[in-house]
Amino acid sequence: MNFKLSIERMRDNFYNSRPDNIHLHRPWWMFVDDELSKIYKDKKVLLQQGKVYYACLMQANTKLFQKFPPFDYPAQIVYSTSFEVDENPLLLKDTIEEIYSYKYSDENPPEQWKDIVENIRNEKDRSILSFACSYDNARIDARMQTLMIFRKHLPTGILSGNVLPIIACPDACDSVIVLPSEYWSDEFKEFWFAHL
Repeated sequence: MNFKLSIERMRDNFYNSRPDNIHLHRPWWMFVDDELSKIYKDKKVLLQQGKVYYACLMQANTKLFQKFPPFDYPAQIVYSTSFEVDENPLLLKDTIEEIYSYKYSDENPPEQWKDIVENIRNEKDRSILSFACSYDNARIDARMQTLMIFRKHLPTGILSGNVLPIIACPDACDSVIVLPSEYWSDEFKEFWFAHL
């Protein structure tokens, strides 16, 4: 798949017809003081100023990989605004997998990943952490955070594969949201369905 061409199409689809509003259902389990509830006030900024990027899953509530119960749940993602990730979001995958391998391990992670591993072990920690991914001696600045997965934004209503297009505006707000599937390119939809 040509990831770069696909994200350019998704950006065109979204930027050329930005919605004024989208309804985001508040799940029954979310407390008002949960950091994830910021999405309800930040969605206007995301819709007006947000940009489309690729994100890779770090981990997600396992219920998101099945149709029932049909509720919305959180997931942790890693994304980067780097052009290298536009060309291939899977560049983040090796670093993500290496970090995640420490979640259930007694082995101490390298110092630069200590906070990230502590965060993914906690699962309720909503901290936003920045770190560097590396590939072929290059460095990609990345950001890990938790977001709400609203099933209505996925073409199948369930998670598939480990790459997602998201809307983020890190200069204006901390929230991110999955790009609703109506803005996805045909190529990315095929990629998504191929990983079911």
